[in-house]
Amino acid sequence: MNSPSCGRFDQESCQEELVKMFVEAELPFRFVEHVAFRKYSNALQPRFKILSRYTLAWNIVSLWNAKKIYLNKFLSEHCQRVCLTTDAWTSPQNKSYMCLTAHFIDNDWILHKKISNFHQVISHTGEAMAKFVESCLHERGLNRVLTLTVDNATSNDTGVQHLKKRLLSWNNLILKGDYIHIRCCAHVLNLIVSSGLKEIDNSVLRIRAAVKYIRSSPSRFMKFKECVEKQNIEYKGHICLDVETRWNSTYLMLDAALKHKKAFDELLFHDTKYANELGKGIGLPSYEDWEYVESILPFLNIFYEATLHISGTSYVTSNMYMLEVVGIWNEINHTVQVVLHIIWLKKWKKNMRNIGLNLPS
Repeated sequence: MNSPSCGRFDQESCQEELVKMFVEAELPFRFVEHVAFRKYSNALQPRFKILSRYTLAWNIVSLWNAKKIYLNKFLSEHCQRVCLTTDAWTSPQNKSYMCLTAHFIDNDWILHKKISNFHQVISHTGEAMAKFVESCLHERGLNRVLTLTVDNATSNDTGVQHLKKRLLSWNNLILKGDYIHIRCCAHVLNLIVSSGLKEIDNSVLRIRAAVKYIRSSPSRFMKFKECVEKQNIEYKGHICLDVETRWNSTYLMLDAALKHKKAFDELLFHDTKYANELGKGIGLPSYEDWEYVESILPFLNIFYEATLHISGTSYVTSNMYMLEVVGIWNEINHTVQVVLHIIWLKKWKKNMRNIGLNLPS
């Protein structure tokens, strides 16, 4: 039997893959100089010359420039009309960033999503947003804009109007840009849910504090796992702490926490610090808190599923958002009718008992 032939070693190819790995895995540059990584790399291929952190950084910048040239060429050949989406946020270091994404159909009728630019900005004002988008369009050679989708911040209204005037001067807008401004439906749903969650804000805060407690150290988490096993909870998912500004992560946290409710109750008897530490703050989750969460989760699930559907990036969503909105309305209307029927039925039975007719509960 012939022995398998060894592949030809290529320093340049290996180096390129190393650079891509650091970008995709978001590894710190200093990791390339770690002794353990160098030993592992040497065991795989002793002839490979490992880069320094500075050379790695330089290669990543070179890769970025090469990809930028390729993207500009691809856009010039395949992009006719482009739909843009932009978003901005502030990092924990209090630095503002903005991202511009281009959506378009190429010459072969294939839908594409390309990040056009990701850049630090001075502020989140409408004027800053408009200037950022305008500079990106110039850089990419794009001037045939169909729509611009933004969230519902008031500053974006000003920014879109400023950008619309600029695009009109280029004489490349359809219907004079009357429909260029698209409001993000997912953000509208986010505002609705965030407003609704305020009604049970204290309940959410207490459950979040309980989840944060058990996730704060391995020993606490192990005690909680023992409570899960003792209560024979079959749900295999883990308790997750939410990001307070993202309601969908709050939904996932509440859903997982509710499935572990008995374990939280059991934890009171296994960890005295649990009650003491939470008692000093907002308090332990009460029976009413769990009831509130249980009652609101079906509503949150409706919004969660709808948000997932209309937030897709590999398919067109503009033709489905209205169906999702109507579906939400139908689900809520049906639930309200059921609740009203139950309330009416309870009142009717109470009236029957008052006149001496005992009915089964």
